[in-house]
Amino acid sequence: MRQIKPHPLPIGHNPPVISAEQSPAANPEQAPAFWLGRQPILDRRDQTVAYELLFRSSATAGGGITDNRMATASVITHAFNDLGIASVLGTCRGFINFDADLLLSDAVELLPPGRTVIELLETVEITPEIVKRCHRLRSRGFSFALDDVVQLEEAYTPILPLIDVIKIDVLATPADDLPALVARVRQLAAVQLLA
Repeated sequence: MRQIKPHPLPIGHNPPVISAEQSPAANPEQAPAFWLGRQPILDRRDQTVAYELLFRSSATAGGGITDNRMATASVITHAFNDLGIASVLGTCRGFINFDADLLLSDAVELLPPGRTVIELLETVEITPEIVKRCHRLRSRGFSFALDDVVQLEEAYTPILPLIDVIKIDVLATPADDLPALVARVRQLAAVQLLA
């Protein structure tokens, strides 16, 4: 699988049906304060199989994120409540970033398990409490991804049996280390590689 640049989808803006008068460009004072970045995740045939849902504070490419928990909470609220899952994901699954605090909260319980991939941020320390929580969520039908991996450290060992997707940060991984990292991920039979 591979990813391409995000396409911001503003809250309250549905391109196929919105009129020019309703467009944020036509009425800047009505422009939304929140934009939902939908980054397509493609398979080898260039077919969209999922979207990474990203917080964006404006229509620019950068998210301007200072609080991961707030950003994820905004994505959940706007994508699943305000816009609706069908308009955001279609028939695809959604990858959503989770820090440790949000993963341990009840917020994740509000998401549709079969449509949601919980993406563990690289800042999440893999503790027994995190592993236990992921086991409970897996039993409810959730899938998991490790985000921005540059090496598979020993600390990941307890969580690896629960991981469906490993997202390698190709830009941050030294070029000489990439072949060994890819080979190690491929040894994990049930894990998909995403770069």
